[in-house]
Amino acid sequence: MPGNKESIHIQIDKKDKILNTVILEEFQNEFFNEFSKIKSKSETENLDFELTLSTPKLFRFYSIKPQTAPLLIFIQPGDSVYYHLAENNSIIFEGKNASHYNFFTKLNYSGYNYPLYNEKEGIWKFKEGIELIHKKRMAFLEEYEKTNVCSHLFVKRIKEVLKYEYLNWSLNRFMIPKEVMSNNPKYLEVIDFKLFDRNDQEDNSYFYLALVNYLHFFSIINDNSEANSKQKLEFQLSIIDKNLSGMTREYAITKTLSEYQKRVNQENQDFLRKSVIKNLTQIKEKKYRQALELITQKLEALGTELPQNVLKSRLIDVGGNSITLEEILNNNDIKVIDFWASWCAPCINEIKKSYQSRNKLAIEKKITFLYFSIDKSQEKWKRKVAELKKFGMEKNQYLITEEANSVLASYFSISSIPKYVILNESNKIYMNNAPSPSSEEFEKVIIKLYK
Repeated sequence: MPGNKESIHIQIDKKDKILNTVILEEFQNEFFNEFSKIKSKSETENLDFELTLSTPKLFRFYSIKPQTAPLLIFIQPGDSVYYHLAENNSIIFEGKNASHYNFFTKLNYSGYNYPLYNEKEGIWKFKEGIELIHKKRMAFLEEYEKTNVCSHLFVKRIKEVLKYEYLNWSLNRFMIPKEVMSNNPKYLEVIDFKLFDRNDQEDNSYFYLALVNYLHFFSIINDNSEANSKQKLEFQLSIIDKNLSGMTREYAITKTLSEYQKRVNQENQDFLRKSVIKNLTQIKEKKYRQALELITQKLEALGTELPQNVLKSRLIDVGGNSITLEEILNNNDIKVIDFWASWCAPCINEIKKSYQSRNKLAIEKKITFLYFSIDKSQEKWKRKVAELKKFGMEKNQYLITEEANSVLASYFSISSIPKYVILNESNKIYMNNAPSPSSEEFEKVIIKLYK
C-alpha cells in the first residue's frame, strides 16, 4: 500500500545562469501523460519544482533551452534535488540521493550504446551486439552500486529499466523488417508473455514499448493474416486475453485498438467500432476508457463529408496564391494527401523511394497525389520543392497557412509526419493514416478501394 504523501523539491542551483527552460515529466506510457511540467525562467517564474509523492517514481528531466538529452531520475518521497548545467552540456544533480539522479548521465558517457540494425550483418549478429551492450550496461550498474550510495530499491528499479530497454531495442519494429522476423521465428523463443504479465512497471515506459514490439512480432510469426485485417486484430486481442492480466492487459487492448484505428479504412470501421464497444465494458482505468471513446469519435469521420471549416481552410500554392482545400479537391479522382515538410528527412526519403510507384498508380488508377507542407518558411519550402522536382514534386504543392494549421491538424489527427490520408472520389476519408506510398500495403489499400 502507498505510504503518506511527502513533498519533494527539485531546485536549480542559483549559480546556474545558462539553463532557461526545463521539463519534468513522468516516465510512463503514452496514455498516462497527465504529469508534464515545463518551467521557463522569467521575472515571475523560476526553474524550481515542488510536488508530492507517496511512492518512489521514475521521472524524465531535460532542458530545451539549451537543448540537453532527456535523463531518467529516480526520486523518493521527501527528496530535495539541486541541479545545474555542466560544461559537457549535461545536467548534474546534487542532494542526499544524488547517486539516484546522476546514474543515467554517467551511463550515457560510458560509450555503451546499442547498435543499429544492419541488414547486411543480419538479425543474429544484431542480437549478439545488443546482448553484449546490455551486459556492459548491467555491469556498469553493478560497479556504480559499489562506488556510490544507492538504495536497494533504486538498484532493483534500474535493473528493470535496463532489462526492458534491452528488450525494446532487441524487438525494435521500426528497425527490424517484418520479413526478417518472419523468416527467423527462433529469434523470439527466449522471450515470452511471462516477461510482460506484470503490473508493477507503471513508471517504466520501456516496459510498454517492449510489450508493443513483442505483440507486433509475435503476431507476424504466429498469424498469417494480412496486417490491419479483421483477422489480425482478432488474433492480437485473443493473445492479449490469454496471456496478460490487470492494468497491463488493459493497456495492451487499448494500444492494439488505437494502432488498428490509425490504419483502419472505411470498410472495417464498423468491425473496429464493435470491438471498441465490446472492450469498453471490460476496461476499468479511466485513461484507457477515454482513449477508446476517442477512437469511436474518430471513426465517425470516415466515409463522411469533410466539414465546411476544413474545406474552407486556406493553403498557398508555389506561385504564392491563396487557395481553399475545397478548390484543391475539385476533381473526381481518388486523392492521397501527403503531409510533409522540407526539414523532415523521413518525408523526403519516402518521396524519393515512392517515385516510381506513385507514377504507376497515378496513371493506372487515376490517383492524384497532393503535397501539403507544414513548413513555416515559404522560401525553404519552395527550395526543397525545386530540389525534388525530378521525383514528381513539380505539381500539386501547397503550404498550409498558420490559420489553417490547427484546423487541419485537429481534423486529420496530425501528430507527426510523414502522414498520408486517402480520400475517395467523393472526397470522403477512406483511410486517415495510410501506409507509405512505396509499400506493398499501400497498393493493396488502393486495389481494395477500387473493388
